[in-house]
Amino acid sequence: MFKHRGTVVITGVSSARSQAYARQMAVDGYDLILIAQDLERLHTLARRITDASGQSVEVIAGNLSVEQDRQRIARALSQDASITLLVNYAAPLSCSSGLWRALKPGFMRRRRGAVVEVTGKAACPTEDVAWTEYLLGMRNTGLPH
Repeated sequence: MFKHRGTVVITGVSSARSQAYARQMAVDGYDLILIAQDLERLHTLARRITDASGQSVEVIAGNLSVEQDRQRIARALSQDASITLLVNYAAPLSCSSGLWRALKPGFMRRRRGAVVEVTGKAACPTEDVAWTEYLLGMRNTGLPH
């Protein structure tokens, strides 16, 4: 068992690929916050991951394409000081931009944090500007980008 290494938020945890990533991060010592639309499936996955890894797994049900859900989830995440990584499997980028904006102040205070976008370019071709603006905002913060 690894020492706790922080908390990873993973969005779009409906695909086998994102679920496999979540399982591996837990095995590597990270606690998880999983976000997807189906609460029952999230709870089932969380139990399986916790049983296999011993790591804490929280779930948040919501649809990141719905503004009200995005805001609710961003508020919840902004309160968690242990989050060190956001992995976005939900598309498009505009659906997760509020999440990384909510996490950025905590990342900067701790001088630790990262965002990984796993969405395909074809899924969000007009979102390059938002991502570029985010990266420019990370300059001179000491955080990896």
